[in-house]
Amino acid sequence: AAFYGCWRMNVMKYWRIAFLLLKQNLLRELLFRGNFFLSIGANLLWLLVSIIFFGAIYLHVPSIGGWTMEEILLLVSISEIVHLMYKGLLGQSVARIPNLIRTGQLDHLLLKPIDSQFLVSLHRVDYHSLISLIFPLLLLVYSAKRLNVSLDIVQTGVFLLLLFVGVFVLYSVGLFIVSLAFWLTQVQALHALFQEIFALSAYPESIFHGALRMFFTFIVPVIVIANFPTFTVIGKDVNNLWLFVILVSCLWGWVARWMWIY
Repeated sequence: AAFYGCWRMNVMKYWRIAFLLLKQNLLRELLFRGNFFLSIGANLLWLLVSIIFFGAIYLHVPSIGGWTMEEILLLVSISEIVHLMYKGLLGQSVARIPNLIRTGQLDHLLLKPIDSQFLVSLHRVDYHSLISLIFPLLLLVYSAKRLNVSLDIVQTGVFLLLLFVGVFVLYSVGLFIVSLAFWLTQVQALHALFQEIFALSAYPESIFHGALRMFFTFIVPVIVIANFPTFTVIGKDVNNLWLFVILVSCLWGWVARWMWIY
């Protein structure tokens, strides 16, 4: 009972701190309204560019690696949802860690009586990315309707779980990379490379073969980000491979946590 009471108090404390951080970041966003709406427009433009890119390809070919245009639109929408969720909730904070280390501001955060990884991961929230989720969500609904998708409660649960697994993978790999800033003064270029590599999540997994496919599934799990949630929606059988993928994702989370603590 004492252990449960202590655990419950800690959980409530972290929830209150998370709420305060969200409130503080909202007030900061409202100070720069022009940048707020410009960033939303940029996110919409990025999604439109992806749609136009694949649309131009499908003017010349009937499918890409066995994927129809509607399935690709579904994949693009899910990839964008995962990336915007990561960028909105965690990505801004993770990207700022090297600067916090270089300027000494991280010392101020480390002195707080709270888990340092929790605090540095949530001290900046990108609200315009969260609001921009409406655009890929509309594309998701449109493409799912064109595909006549009908999910039962189990498929819906697995789909939502894999969405959060994708966000967790992006966070874990990103945190691992920026933690190198404790030894390397500048890791922004490496972090930018990581973002470009994970942009490949909007491409169908069937275009990767052999060792490259294994690498992007189990080492740097790019395929995990959007392809596996898409498989759940379109009903493609992956022989419970997604369970092993979740294990790999948890391993990345452990590695990122170990690196941060070390």
